[in-house]
Amino acid sequence: MFAAIVHDHQAEGRRIRQVTLNRICSTLRSALNTALRDGLISENPAALPAMPAERRPRAVV
Repeated sequence: MFAAIVHDHQAEGRRIRQVTLNRICSTLRSALNTALRDGLISENPAALPAMPAERRPRAVV
């Protein structure tokens, strides 16, 4: 799922940041947890997604 989002942004020439992906994941996980509590689903598929790793920039001193 996240690979598709990143691919779409790169195809449009835009860069997507890791914090944006984290917010998307958090929103999705929250919505699915609510559905789980309400009995609409039996498990949350977004409980442990494989987030793409991004390298942290090195500090230039």
